[in-house]
Amino acid sequence: MSTKTILINRKKWARGFKSSLLDNDSGKMCCLGFACKSFGVTSASINSRGAPQYIHSDIQREKLPIWLRDSYKDMYRLIRINDDSIIYSEEDREKEIIKIFKKHELNIKFVG
Repeated sequence: MSTKTILINRKKWARGFKSSLLDNDSGKMCCLGFACKSFGVTSASINSRGAPQYIHSDIQREKLPIWLRDSYKDMYRLIRINDDSIIYSEEDREKEIIKIFKKHELNIKFVG
């Protein structure tokens, strides 16, 4: 089985502040929003949601790997890394996000 690759478009990536999976007004997503979309979760399901476990539709939520939908430690680490405005440089933020997803056999590629 090949490893899934998730693309994060820097132009549409919300980071460095408290963000949601998808902000419909700006069209920007946090790293977890890009992950949700890559697993086929609809935009309507992730709009204005703070984390995958807050997706209301069980059908949509169950498209995600268990670690992304059930409040696992790494999901919260990703939220902290994505949203922190002080600790992380852009380069360090990307490296940390890549490292956590890789642990779960998911590749992250930043583009744009």
